[in-house]
Amino acid sequence: MTAAVQKLIFIRLLALNRNNVQSYLRRHYGPDLCVYFRDYVSLQLKRRKTELALIFLKTCMRRKLKPTFIRIKLPSHIQDSHEAINLKQILLKIEIKYKRRLLSRVHHLSKNVLSHIETSVSPAVLAKLQVIKCSVVNDKATLWRRKLVKKLLKLNLNSDNRIPIQNSISPIMNYSKRILSNDEQKALLNGLTHVYPPTSLNRMDLITNVEYFYTKLLGFKTEYRDYEHKDHDEIISYKLTPAQISGAMRLRQMTNRFIHNTQYELYRNRSAHNNYKEALNSLSADKSIIICKPDKGKGIVILDKSEYIEKMNAIVNDTATFKQITDDPTMNKEDKLVRFLLKLHERGFISDTEYKLARPVGSRFARLYGLPKVHKPNRPIRPILSSIKTFNYGLGLMLAKRLAHLRSSASM
Repeated sequence: MTAAVQKLIFIRLLALNRNNVQSYLRRHYGPDLCVYFRDYVSLQLKRRKTELALIFLKTCMRRKLKPTFIRIKLPSHIQDSHEAINLKQILLKIEIKYKRRLLSRVHHLSKNVLSHIETSVSPAVLAKLQVIKCSVVNDKATLWRRKLVKKLLKLNLNSDNRIPIQNSISPIMNYSKRILSNDEQKALLNGLTHVYPPTSLNRMDLITNVEYFYTKLLGFKTEYRDYEHKDHDEIISYKLTPAQISGAMRLRQMTNRFIHNTQYELYRNRSAHNNYKEALNSLSADKSIIICKPDKGKGIVILDKSEYIEKMNAIVNDTATFKQITDDPTMNKEDKLVRFLLKLHERGFISDTEYKLARPVGSRFARLYGLPKVHKPNRPIRPILSSIKTFNYGLGLMLAKRLAHLRSSASM
């Protein structure tokens, strides 16, 4: 058996562990060595934490992420400027240099403390103390590492400079004869439900609404009714307290700042939005195509209107599913349902709220439209019957609310 193996066995059998290390050192070597070892472990923890912080900062520098300590509140018109980005990078470099100096200083202090311990204990005890130190430092480092990984993931998700995932599959499926321009494709990529912001801000309406909001907030009222009009030259003034005047000034500053930021954003994106709106208007004016979503999944499908009508007519002309009628039975069915609901309401079977919800008013017949099944050959149309505003649409809403408790019941 070699001397190294004997030493390792002796270290393992030594009656010294994390739980009794302080009492062991105090009993055998005195309180001074106990303090030295505690300082040594603290310095090693600080060293490991600084090393992990350096790795975190270098990763942020490499990925161009913005840690919270360099997020400086700047005016909106220079927030994304080249100078502002350089300033944040400079702050990040300064922090990295500080961490490096701190790491060097902690390393030298740790070596000095360790030299005092080495002169006081045997090599076997020193090796055991190193094992205990590594155990404590590794446990803490694991927690710190997990925390920093979560920070990096959060910064990467919130970063404006993160690398977008490129999808090779376009969400636009054009099966029509129309060839889309670049602006039309970019406008459709935002989806059918995307709403573009207005191109201008009505400054007068905004200021009027803010002033009206503040007068309502203070409880002021004029002597005029809604149907009365005051003279244009008449000025309505209110007696405000100093606190109310101060609040009005703050509200005015906030409104002016909002107007300035909004006008800047509208001006910056005006050209792109105008191009997109012109492209969408061009697509909307083309009566030879149909733009809809697919039957399954998300996306945009463009079909020739002639193809769409031909396939829908084939579905409607199927006598096994649909039957042609010569009159509109909507009014008769609405009248029967109203009388039936009135009887239920008079008997107390449904409440006033349920009666108002289920009672049809101004009903119309159901609308039939189709969605193409782009995942199948020849793109067959799936018919969908929309029952919105039909005579029994409100009845369905009322029954759904009344039976909702059965869906959450454990016995169903």
